[in-house]
Amino acid sequence: MKNKVVQLNPPSGPGLAVKMTKQVLYATVVESIRNTLDCENRFLGEAVATEDFKEFVGSFSMKRQPFIKDADHGTWKYQFAEGYGTN
Repeated sequence: MKNKVVQLNPPSGPGLAVKMTKQVLYATVVESIRNTLDCENRFLGEAVATEDFKEFVGSFSMKRQPFIKDADHGTWKYQFAEGYGTN
């Protein structure tokens, strides 16, 4: 009995099925995250190109209230935001 050789078999049956299922689920999650990040990057790129973004960044760096473009009249107006810029 001391010299008995134990043969190891590679996983098969349910163990292999579980492993394969986990790989499919993981790939689905990774692909979903990748698609979400791609979408976020695309929208961020579009947002950065707007006049509103430039105004908000400029007002933030100057520590002042931003001017908001009035969609109805196409004019800029001073927009008060409660607590904004107060220390």
